[in-house]
Amino acid sequence: SLSKCFIFILSAGLFSSYTSPYQTFSLSGAHFASSNYLPKINTCDSAGLSPALEWKNIPSGTKSIAITMHHIAKDGERHVYMVLYNIPPTVTHIEEGANNVGIFGNNSMNPNKAYTPPCSKGPGPKAYIITAFALSEMIQVESGSKFTMTDLEKSMEHLLIAKSSITATYSRPDKN
Repeated sequence: SLSKCFIFILSAGLFSSYTSPYQTFSLSGAHFASSNYLPKINTCDSAGLSPALEWKNIPSGTKSIAITMHHIAKDGERHVYMVLYNIPPTVTHIEEGANNVGIFGNNSMNPNKAYTPPCSKGPGPKAYIITAFALSEMIQVESGSKFTMTDLEKSMEHLLIAKSSITATYSRPDKN
């Protein structure tokens, strides 16, 4: 009977190794994946290089990847350290300090279109949110114009396929 056949299939363990074809888009820090502690080299206390990042399981239909990094200060203000967009969907990582993949937008710490390293004030650990976005189109930006994280958020409003965030913490060394 059909029920005996189903029981046989279950008892044979035929479903035990099944994995879903729909894996989750995910982001990780190449040098802080296990600790979620932002390396000193990525801050103003050292070389100030942008973090090495990796992402996997890029959804089908993705035409570009965008990445942001920000911190919410205790006054509620958003400090943006990186806006990077139009990364080709064939790219699955960026190296530490890379500036040759995608296009940098403006950070909120200075007028530069580049990564600006965190340089937090006050004691204790600070949380930095890094997010990767899988988008259905490339982002169109007028050449030479200012392009902030807020502009990116508006631009990708109808383009977002998936996103993944990680939070990395960093405590500045005590100067005493």
